[in-house]
Amino acid sequence: MAQLGGRREPTFFWQGALILLPVAGLVIIGFLSLRQDRVLAGQQAVQRANDLARELGPQLWRELTSPGTNELGREFLVNSAGQLVIPPPFEPNPVPQPLELATLPPDTARLWQTARQSENGADVRLALNNYRQFLAAGPPRNFAAMAHYALALLLLKANDTKMAAEQFEIVRDRFPALSGESGLRMGALAEFKLLELSDDQKATQIQALEEVCSNLVWHPTAVSQYGLGLLAERARAPEMMTAARKWEDVWGAHTFARELFGAAQGPLLRGNWVWFAAPGPESIDGTIESWLAIPIARDGTNIHYLCHSESE
Repeated sequence: MAQLGGRREPTFFWQGALILLPVAGLVIIGFLSLRQDRVLAGQQAVQRANDLARELGPQLWRELTSPGTNELGREFLVNSAGQLVIPPPFEPNPVPQPLELATLPPDTARLWQTARQSENGADVRLALNNYRQFLAAGPPRNFAAMAHYALALLLLKANDTKMAAEQFEIVRDRFPALSGESGLRMGALAEFKLLELSDDQKATQIQALEEVCSNLVWHPTAVSQYGLGLLAERARAPEMMTAARKWEDVWGAHTFARELFGAAQGPLLRGNWVWFAAPGPESIDGTIESWLAIPIARDGTNIHYLCHSESE
């Protein structure tokens, strides 16, 4: 018989609990310590990322917004209405500008008709005299520009290159932006002729070539590309060919920039970073890829964009 009030032996359960309790405590402490280490590591990673962003951010922004030599043709300037400003837009198919004979007084209209009819005749002197009489009547600017240009061509036919050059200069200087019946600017047409007639020193020729090419690029028409190629082919010296080819490159860059603007112009009104689809910079077959247009500067109400392709 067991003695009452005697010492009771511990059971197996409590023996196991006493053994496992310190282990559980160590596990909990380890878990909390590991969690704290992870939090601390995360905070350190965020801090390193912020430091790296502060360090590389300005450099990355400069890389994205500073145009380099390989960005030729990747920039354009847009006004507040979302219209292209630079490179200058143009109508690829010129609109004919027919002369309205009804706007002339009857006597002046008869002089014009007589001059035009005699222009294709064999008597060059008669045609010259008819155009001079027409100009003496003080016609409107569009008729006057055409008359001076026709007079210059007749003088060339008469082998009077000096007087012809003077007439071409009148057209270039007085009517530079006036469109002829073909829709092309009279000033550009006169510049072509003056360059063909130029027999001055090489420096003068190059200066004249630069002026003509600049006008073709910055005052574009449907014949600008053709004109630049023609000038390069007819260059009389390597220096002139180099100048013409340089302007051909500028024209190509402007053409590509116009294409990028055409693809991105819808969202550009917001002035934000814009993703859009357009042919790649080196695409020959017209493969489409993603582009990013970045507003890098403002000029009054105009926004200057620089584009980067996704492949870059």
